[in-house]
Amino acid sequence: MSLPQALATGLFLFVSAAGAEEPSKTRLREDLYALASPSFEGRATGTKGQRLAADLIARRFQEAGLDPVKAAGFGGATPYHWPYALERRRLDESGSLLKLGSRTLKLGSEAFTSRAVPGDGEAVLLGYGVKAPASGWDDYGEADMKGKWVVAFDGEAPRPAGVEAAAWTRACASEAKAATAQKAGALGLILLQDGRAAAGT
Repeated sequence: MSLPQALATGLFLFVSAAGAEEPSKTRLREDLYALASPSFEGRATGTKGQRLAADLIARRFQEAGLDPVKAAGFGGATPYHWPYALERRRLDESGSLLKLGSRTLKLGSEAFTSRAVPGDGEAVLLGYGVKAPASGWDDYGEADMKGKWVVAFDGEAPRPAGVEAAAWTRACASEAKAATAQKAGALGLILLQDGRAAAGT
């Protein structure tokens, strides 16, 4: 189920649970298309689209007569909002260099960094950078990555037999690789684009 579908389903369940009149299929369709529309910008955190989505959902909660959560932090634009501060950091790729030995890679096309901190350290290639013991896959093995850079191929590794496709996609996501590198004590994660086809294509 996609996020827009989940949101629309959630709205329907809340309305039903509140005992209010069930929304029409037309209204649900309108909400679904609104949440998935380009004007909502994918509802990415901190964007105008996210605020629009929050406003829409808050209105539907209010129309359903739901009691807002009465807790510290709630009560922004409406009693259903929970405002919070965000910190955003961006890497100036045009003014940054990534050197592996004697080779300089172009950030943004040949290599990508995630959750990195400035620092010199050994760069270690660890396959796809996936650590998923439940799926029988561990690119880290016994490697000690403290104070080092994890270098890994971007995208999905070949999916092991018997492993659910959705679960494998999550295990191979860039965010999962970055979290694994961070947990291993690495300075950061470097993802390489090598032009190979994605697994399963």
